[in-house]
Amino acid sequence: MTSKISIEEIPDLEVRRLLKDTKFSRLKPVACTHCGEKAGFERRLFQIKGVPKSKHADDEIQGIKAVLD
Repeated sequence: MTSKISIEEIPDLEVRRLLKDTKFSRLKPVACTHCGEKAGFERRLFQIKGVPKSKHADDEIQGIKAVLD
C-alpha cells in the first residue's frame, strides 16, 4: 500500500525558528527568473509528508522545501 503525500505550509512562528538555523537561513530567492528583480520576496516554507525517504537525504531537512513567491 502506498502512502498519501501531503503538503502543508509551515506556520510563521515555526518558519522564524527554522530560519535561525544556518541550513535554513540560506533558503532565499536571489533574483526573479522573469524580471531579474532582487528584492521584495516573501519566503514561504512547506513540509511534504508521505514521500519515501532517500537513503542519501539529510535527516534534518528531509521533507522541508522552500517555495518562493
